Amino acid sequence: MKLISWIIHSLNPALTSDSKRAVMSRQVIHTIVEYT
Repeated sequence: MKLISWIIHSLNPALTSDSKRAVMSRQVIHTIVEYT
């Protein structure tokens, strides 16, 4: 459970900011969603 919590807390800032890394992370997630 701690691992899942850590992953969620790590992803939140990465996905909600406007940094280049956050934008790339969102693009990867959108690509994964398209293939599932």
